[in-house]
Amino acid sequence: MKLAGVGQALGQVSPVTPLDPREVAGLPGVEPILALAELAELVADDDWDVVIIDCPATAEAMSALTAPEILLGYLERMWPQEQRSNEALSAGLRTAMMAGGVERMSSTVKSVRSLLGDARRTSIHLVTTPDRVSFAELMRTRSAVALAGFRVSDIIVNRVVPESAAESSGWLASRRTQQQQVIAEIRAAISEIPVQLVDDLVAEPIGRAALESLSEGLLPPDEHIEVRSVSVVPRDGGTALRFFLPVADPRSVTLARISSDLIVGADGARRRIPLDPDLRACTVVGAEFDGQYLVVMFSAKS
Repeated sequence: MKLAGVGQALGQVSPVTPLDPREVAGLPGVEPILALAELAELVADDDWDVVIIDCPATAEAMSALTAPEILLGYLERMWPQEQRSNEALSAGLRTAMMAGGVERMSSTVKSVRSLLGDARRTSIHLVTTPDRVSFAELMRTRSAVALAGFRVSDIIVNRVVPESAAESSGWLASRRTQQQQVIAEIRAAISEIPVQLVDDLVAEPIGRAALESLSEGLLPPDEHIEVRSVSVVPRDGGTALRFFLPVADPRSVTLARISSDLIVGADGARRRIPLDPDLRACTVVGAEFDGQYLVVMFSAKS
C-alpha cells in the first residue's frame, strides 16, 4: 500500500521553527511560570484597574512565585546570555534558532519576575486564622516572602469570633479570648505590617453582593509601606550586604557562597543573590542580625 506524499516528505529537511515557551508546558515546574506569564500579558493590556490572584496553600504559592527567579538563575548558569548571543552569531542555523528560543523564554520569564518584584504594581496580602498553628505558619511565610523580596500590604486574620456572638455563649467567649491573644501576638511580632480582622460568618460569602459587604470592613492597603531592598553599605572598615529578613527561627539561617552568588536560607526557603562586581572579589567574613535585617560582611581578598 502506498501513502501519498510520504516519500516526498522523507526526502526533505523539515524547517527549524522558533521555540515557543508554551511548548515546554509538560516539563515539571513550568506550568506556574506559564500561568504567571499569562497574568503578565493580562496586566500589560492595561484594561484592568486591579488584578487579584487567589493563591493556593503557602508552600505551593511560594514555589510558584519564586519559580521565575530560579529558572532565570539556571538559564544564566547553564547558557549565559552573552554566550548565547556569541554562539547565535558564529554557530549554525540550529544553534542560532535554539539560542533565539531560549532568549524568548528568558524574556518571558523576566517580564514575570519584573511584575512580581515591582512593589508599585504588585503586593501580597497574607491571609491567616487566629490559632497557634496558623500563627507559626504565618511567621514562616512572612520570612519566605521577605527573603524573596516581595512586598506585603497587610495581614488579614479571617474567621474571628465576633464580640456579639461571644456575649451569647460561654464557649464562644472562651474561643474569642484565645483568638484575641493570638491576634495580639501577631501584631506584636509583625508590627510593621497592618493587621485587619474579618469576622467568622454564618454563611460562606458567595457572589458579588456578599463579597462587597465583606470588603466594607477592610481598609485599602497602605501605598506608602516601606519597600526594603538589598543594599550595599559600609561596615566596620569593610563592605556589607544588608537586606530585610524577619525570621521565625534565627537558627535556620544559612549562608553559602557559590561563584559570584550568595545563597541565603531561612525557615526552609532559599534565595540566590547575585553579588555586585565589587563584592565578587571579596570574601565573606561574617554575618549578624541588625534588628530585622541580615547584614553579611565582606572584606577584600589579601
